[in-house]
Amino acid sequence: MNWKVSELARAVVFVLILASMIVMPLVQLSAGADRFGWRMFSQVKPLPQFTVVDSSGGELLIDPTGYTANLRGDIDYGKALPPHLCSVIPDAVAVEAVVQSTESVYDC
Repeated sequence: MNWKVSELARAVVFVLILASMIVMPLVQLSAGADRFGWRMFSQVKPLPQFTVVDSSGGELLIDPTGYTANLRGDIDYGKALPPHLCSVIPDAVAVEAVVQSTESVYDC
């Protein structure tokens, strides 16, 4: 079969595009899930336990589901939620977040 240069170029482009549509997802699948990965929301991270300390030293246990519209696996709530809690809870002095026995304190 004698192929013209333009037909050969079209065939090569087609094969390259088809190969990239197969290879790229396989690479992402084997690399693990990250924010822009193949399995975007498939990994479930444990939610932190939040405690807000007010100016009198009192502690208030916070349920994170009450302050988020939709819990997502790609958001680190231990870093994202404390600034919001400081802004919406009156007299908040600090927010303590505990994730799997690791505690971090965010000063308001």
